[in-house]
Amino acid sequence: KEILIAGTATKVVKYLKVSPTTQCTSCQKFGHIGDRCSTRAYRYCAAAYLSKDYSCSTCIITGRPCQHTTPLCINCKEKHFANSKDCETLKAAKLVREEDSMEE
Repeated sequence: KEILIAGTATKVVKYLKVSPTTQCTSCQKFGHIGDRCSTRAYRYCAAAYLSKDYSCSTCIITGRPCQHTTPLCINCKEKHFANSKDCETLKAAKLVREEDSMEE
């Protein structure tokens, strides 16, 4: 569906309330879901492709990290996977979620 805003056709999508700690499966960022995201990032080393598409040319492992994967978080740029509980960006998102819960 589309609506016209100031003469410009704009796509309309259903609003989904998403927690600040929900992680996108496409870009690995927090606060949205992958079905509406066009950015790609590998969860384990921040390369520009989906995690399921990863393939190690040395040991022929696909879709998961191996001993040749050097961890790099796309969110905080630290040396851990993007879904690590140690990620400072995730910790900040948890604080936002707690503040939102208090306001409700």
